[in-house]
Amino acid sequence: MNRPLHLIPLLILGWLAYLLVASRPGPPPSSQADIPTDPPQSVSAPAVPTEYAVELSRLSVEQRKREQAAAKTKPFREDLQVATMVPWSKVISNNWPAFQALRRQAAAAPNGTTPCTLCDSKGYMGFCVLCRNRGKCPTCAGTGKARENEYCPTCLGARKCYLCFGTGKMPCPFCDDGMITLKWPLPQKMMPVN
Repeated sequence: MNRPLHLIPLLILGWLAYLLVASRPGPPPSSQADIPTDPPQSVSAPAVPTEYAVELSRLSVEQRKREQAAAKTKPFREDLQVATMVPWSKVISNNWPAFQALRRQAAAAPNGTTPCTLCDSKGYMGFCVLCRNRGKCPTCAGTGKARENEYCPTCLGARKCYLCFGTGKMPCPFCDDGMITLKWPLPQKMMPVN
């Protein structure tokens, strides 16, 4: 007895589905006038590259130039490291007694740290031994280029001194962001290359 009542909603849904499908317009009837008499010609790819392809090509060339420069970065920077050995050593030796005194203060402090008085107390010296306070890459003189179409291996095209990041103030070799701590390694004997 309940079966006929159960079928009524299904019949209504089926009838609604039929009405939806039947009310859609069909494809227009074809006529003989629509049939072309000439065979279609092949469509060729556009002769002019799209803006996207041009930009992708340019980025690919730039990436290749950066990779070529990066492959030479370490030897170039090592040459600069040797060239700045004397001024770097002077910075370390001139400040060594004061640095040792600051380490003793840090060792006696309850938290094991003391503010660095050798720098601006923010971790930067008031000068740069690599670029001599100019902020420009010493290899390319701030052009970013080694040759006409090559990036400078030292700065990788950034134009800035890699040691001071173009500020003319190199990171303090004695402290960690303006704080002397015994956990921080001793200053390097040679200027860093990274």
